[in-house]
Amino acid sequence: MLVTAFHPIISANATKVWLAESRSLESMCPPSLMNCLLCWSQASANLSSSVGEQSNLRLSRSGGAKVSELGFQVAFKEHRIVALMAGVAQVGAEVTDAVANIIDTNVVVNDKSQKPLFSFAVITDVQYADIDDSESFLGVPRFYRHSLESLHRAVDAWNRRGGLAFAIHFGDIVDGKCPKDKTRIAFNSVLSEFKAFRGGPVYHMIGNHCLYNLPRPELNQLLGIPPSTESDSYYSFTPYPGFLFVVLDGYDVSALGWPVDHPHTKAALHLLETKNPNSDKNSPDGLSGIERRFVMFNGGLGEQQLKWLEKVLEEATTFEQKVIICCHLPLHPGAAYPSTLLWNFEEVLQILHKFDCVLACIGGHAHEGGHVVDSHGVHHHVLEAVLECPPGTDAYGHVDVFPTHLSLHGTDRMASSEMYFK
Repeated sequence: MLVTAFHPIISANATKVWLAESRSLESMCPPSLMNCLLCWSQASANLSSSVGEQSNLRLSRSGGAKVSELGFQVAFKEHRIVALMAGVAQVGAEVTDAVANIIDTNVVVNDKSQKPLFSFAVITDVQYADIDDSESFLGVPRFYRHSLESLHRAVDAWNRRGGLAFAIHFGDIVDGKCPKDKTRIAFNSVLSEFKAFRGGPVYHMIGNHCLYNLPRPELNQLLGIPPSTESDSYYSFTPYPGFLFVVLDGYDVSALGWPVDHPHTKAALHLLETKNPNSDKNSPDGLSGIERRFVMFNGGLGEQQLKWLEKVLEEATTFEQKVIICCHLPLHPGAAYPSTLLWNFEEVLQILHKFDCVLACIGGHAHEGGHVVDSHGVHHHVLEAVLECPPGTDAYGHVDVFPTHLSLHGTDRMASSEMYFK
């Protein structure tokens, strides 16, 4: 159900309201509140998109009013949603108040008294290089040396905060423009910053810029990726009872990082020749919609990894584990530009949707970030990149894990998000 609606996000003083344009209600509401909204929306079949300015949203402690098309009125009491009223209008008719009046949904929103089960640090696309600043092929400024400074501030902030079970970097640790004679120096510089993290292990995953610099076996060793074979770069770990993190290798099938005669290289090049008519396979020119993903700087999951993923999710279901999927490449077109998507994201989603254990998919690669909730209630969140932070700005955060949701606390250019489980 796609509408224009206001998303109430309660900060420490319960005064902050964010407007989310054309976003699904599923991506903006905790499940119990979503059920309430579905009840009244189904009972009011003739919702109008032209309600008018009489229909507004009021927060009892916000000191102001806002206009939305459906006119949700939400009252808060001690960080709990205690009432929701929706004004629904027919074309040419007056807005009727309290079409639905749902009392005491008992949903906690950012309740400071609720302690997380565990917390972890997140950051992506550091892409450090000891070179002058320049731009992406789209003209977006990139700050190569500053990214290391930003990472230093991130680790310092995580250490000062404390209580973080681990940190995870979502790929692209060194930029592809790094001079090849300085590649290992650059890797060591970044990894030295991560080694200063005092909260637990630091997990990494393969990104395209990693593969521009070093062969896969060496990357696995440098980044501490625990492959089942020398060349596999996907794995899982359990940081807390009942929770499983699954780290995918989005460049399993790729024109990057494999020998030229490797089956995965051949499969990738054949796919690109079939799908992308450009001589420069990094260019999506002429491709439309999600077909723009068929470029050389993306990749896909191979058959062996897909089978592994399904088996891992089967076992997680058996042991009643909640699963968070991590991949450098975004897995849903609603969360990122089509040109940044995993090649076979649809095949991966089909596997994920077989199981109720998958809560969220978190990734990087699409530097501007994004978020969507898919048709099965799975959150897809793309983190903002460090590389595109101008000097003096940052993009990092930490996630608090609760029994009912993930709470991402972003710093500076990294957006915060509340991700309630289905």
